[in-house]
Amino acid sequence: MESSKTKFGSLTYIRKPRKLSSRIPYEDTLLGPSSRSSKPRRKSKRDVYIACDEVPPSKRPHTNSADELLKDFDISRIKQDTDKLLNQLDSIKKPEKEESKYINKLLSKADKVETDEVVAVAEAQGPMKHIYDDTEATERTAKKYRTFRPKIYTKKELLAATEKLLAVARDILNGKTASYFYEIAREYAESSPRLSVTDSEIINLPKQRYHGYIGSMRANAITQHLLSQLDELLTDKKANKVLQFWGRSYFTRFVLTPEIIARIVKQDEQVDLDKAYDMMESTADYGLYIMDQKEL
Repeated sequence: MESSKTKFGSLTYIRKPRKLSSRIPYEDTLLGPSSRSSKPRRKSKRDVYIACDEVPPSKRPHTNSADELLKDFDISRIKQDTDKLLNQLDSIKKPEKEESKYINKLLSKADKVETDEVVAVAEAQGPMKHIYDDTEATERTAKKYRTFRPKIYTKKELLAATEKLLAVARDILNGKTASYFYEIAREYAESSPRLSVTDSEIINLPKQRYHGYIGSMRANAITQHLLSQLDELLTDKKANKVLQFWGRSYFTRFVLTPEIIARIVKQDEQVDLDKAYDMMESTADYGLYIMDQKEL
């Protein structure tokens, strides 16, 4: 495996991940290029009338006579219309309150339903299935690895193995040991237009190389232990640009943790480190569908 020396120390070479870019469309205006054509003359409010067949008010002859204004005002007609309206209102009676038979039926059934029905359903279904539960994929993976029997670590065993390898993590942080995963992280940071990694980038990160058959659940336990044991050293290295880009948690998760896992694989499978890295990537599906369903 070819190595290169950079300002971050002697690291293992890995091809650059794709660059991320953000392109913002440019437009003259929100609705597209603006037009500089002349605006139509604004119509005066004085020229606007409600459509009718009568002569507009401003065109009607002016009069000061009250009699002239009231001569066509038919009081008796208005009184008749008012009386008619009142009679219609009186004739409208509110319907008698009758409860719907359908509603009553539903309510009667509701009274009989136990309040703990949801709990009962949950209990009947059993414990919540694994987030990656896929019967077909699980069966296919089990068939693929029918002769593969890796060690299933308990939490106690896993933390003990991690504790023995803390020196590896410290040497990586101090630049004394080359790191395959540090080089990946550095290349990714340099190719990104951002100052720090985003949640969407983490979600879209190809994770098959980071866990191997150990699985993400046990990898997370290793990460938490490393964060607690290396807190002071991580603080001392906060000026490191790669660490700044990834942040303490993600840096530990995607650099230090997989290096610890690689050493565990190397020890358990009796292979060299390069082969351990390869095995981690080729057995990622085992970790996802088999190991992650084993109790930690």
